[in-house]
Amino acid sequence: MELSGYIDSMMHTTLYSLAKSTFLAGLILATVISCTGDPDGMSVEVCGDIAVPDELEAIRIHLLNEEREILHSGVRDLLICPEDRIRPLPQTVNFREIDESVALVEIIALYEGVAITSTERRVESFGDFRVSLSESCRGSQCSLGQTCIVDSCEFTPTGSDETCRESVTSVPDAGTDAGDVATGSDPPTDVDDADAGDTDTGPPAEEPRYCPPDDDS
Repeated sequence: MELSGYIDSMMHTTLYSLAKSTFLAGLILATVISCTGDPDGMSVEVCGDIAVPDELEAIRIHLLNEEREILHSGVRDLLICPEDRIRPLPQTVNFREIDESVALVEIIALYEGVAITSTERRVESFGDFRVSLSESCRGSQCSLGQTCIVDSCEFTPTGSDETCRESVTSVPDAGTDAGDVATGSDPPTDVDDADAGDTDTGPPAEEPRYCPPDDDS
């Protein structure tokens, strides 16, 4: 009887230990998943105080791994030609089915196809991500592992920016287009301004044009 009781006690202890270990393993796995997020997609919102389109015409987004290899890339034009249409910041680019080894987000500001500044952030989790460009960082060059944050090079911060820098546009009351998928599919839908009606105020003032003139003109 004593041997049977001892065996029962040992089996009970073993089963309890197994159940406890299984619970802890599940808890750890859930924690890891909640920290890393869903690798199936990522939305990058780009803010900034660089004037569109006088000083900024497009943004390029790179998703990099630890070796700084480009895993995904997307471009968002802020000046649409020949329509002369403006997309003010902030703008969002959506990436689908991204590589889970993405470790860095790099934002490059472009004017006439030339990079005028860039900034980057380390990726803490996938999903929604926000990065702000700074006018004060134009022309800055930082060492590897650093990036420009408001006129100075600092160690590349981890995670999304909490707030957006106030946007600047050269066009009053410019509308904002919805974000595109990085592949270029799902183009934004244009929304026309409401017709204010005719008024007899003489010939309309000529609106400024930012696109280069057509060759045929």
